[in-house]
Amino acid sequence: MVAGLGIALDDLLYGGLLAVGILFGWCFRRIKNPVKKKWVSTTVGVLLVLAVSGSHILRPLIVTTVNAFFITILGKKFSHILSFIFTFGFLTFFRVSDYFGAPYAPGPVNLINMVLTMRMVGLAFESRDSWLAHKTESKMATSGAKLSEMEEKEPLDVHPGFMDVYHYAFCYVGVLTGPYFRYTTYRDMINTPFARFAPCWDATKSRLLLLPFTVIAFVIVNSLYPNKMALTDEFYSNHSVLYRIIFLSIAFFNFRMRIYTGVMLSECVCTMAGLGAYPDWCKPRYGMGPTCRWQEVARLGRSPVQAIREKYNFETVHSVIISKCEFEPTVRQAMKSWNMTIQYWLAAYVYKRLPIKSLRTVATMFMSAFWHGAHAGYYLCIMSVPPHLVVEDLYVKLYMNNAGPKLRRFMNFMMWFMRLQGFGYMSITFQLLTIDAALRYWGSIYYCYHWVLAALYITGLVIQFRRPKNVTPTVTVQHDFHAIDPPKVNKTE
Repeated sequence: MVAGLGIALDDLLYGGLLAVGILFGWCFRRIKNPVKKKWVSTTVGVLLVLAVSGSHILRPLIVTTVNAFFITILGKKFSHILSFIFTFGFLTFFRVSDYFGAPYAPGPVNLINMVLTMRMVGLAFESRDSWLAHKTESKMATSGAKLSEMEEKEPLDVHPGFMDVYHYAFCYVGVLTGPYFRYTTYRDMINTPFARFAPCWDATKSRLLLLPFTVIAFVIVNSLYPNKMALTDEFYSNHSVLYRIIFLSIAFFNFRMRIYTGVMLSECVCTMAGLGAYPDWCKPRYGMGPTCRWQEVARLGRSPVQAIREKYNFETVHSVIISKCEFEPTVRQAMKSWNMTIQYWLAAYVYKRLPIKSLRTVATMFMSAFWHGAHAGYYLCIMSVPPHLVVEDLYVKLYMNNAGPKLRRFMNFMMWFMRLQGFGYMSITFQLLTIDAALRYWGSIYYCYHWVLAALYITGLVIQFRRPKNVTPTVTVQHDFHAIDPPKVNKTE
């Protein structure tokens, strides 16, 4: 910790390296030769990882080498499954390596491996999807399908060479903290002229507007109320239950300010490098990139004369919409704006790949916790979200869909308040990590939020049962991962 500020040295190191990455982007995007650009990106990325990891750099090198073998040498039929099992298994092993006598990876190394896990597994799926798409296109061409029909879907063309896997893995943009972006997005940064014409500096400035506030707020509040207070015996013996309940909101505020700061800096590394710059008309989406008119994007990437006339945005690398995270009334709405590129990865490579639909939400939540770490606190936090969503959806069904203006404002406020309190209650376990510390805290406030949720759910069921059937809207709530879609209402006749 830095004396008097309560800031961890790891946080300062990361902040400094991210700032260097932002400044370097100004030079990087002026490199026109794709081969030179690719090697510069990889070299800087390796140096950043080496600066943070030291000898622990062997771990990401091993993960990359094995995945390069799976993706480029093994058959495509099972390469994605092998990549998933090996990469997550390797990540988990070194999180519990102290039990086996192996050195435990420090926090910064763990974060690098988390980012690398998503890149490698995502690339394995991209490569396999491209292989499957090529087979489908061949069949369509043989059967005489129209060109317009073949262009309706994204023309996947992901066939990386062995070294290409290394270049993607160690691309300096996002190598330390994310955000996640697909191999196709990385390739477009290297090969297209979009970065030269996109408003990189304007996009960076817009993302830095709130940075002074989040940094100052975190430093002040964390120096007065550091989260580590909750690990001491004095915290429980000297403070009342009410104080410990209020402290949840303080700890959650610190947590949000720290995450917002890191995310803003991480996004700025992307925007200054020009990664994720796409024309507005292809409707780029966080994590994914273009969602339509892919052939036109490809043609534009080969025509600098035309590319200079377009208007670009960086939605592909947009991870957090702070205003919505802070002020949306429901968990389902707020979570759409939180960690969006990671949500894309989980939705694309976990949620939508599970054949049993009833297990998708729980399994995806579990994988989210599993990716974050082996500590029980992650699971207690993330797996507490579905019960909150069930209660929230019940009250949306009862009141929100046919409420008048006054009732809607009141319900919006109550749901917003409950969301913040619920997230504060859940996130304390995410920060305390161990099951003993997490359950000690929850136990010291008598698991109050669990009881509140149970009472609200029972009350809601009673209201629903007693309400006349002919005035109750029939609402189909999709319990999708991270609230992909809002509730749909079909009123009864």
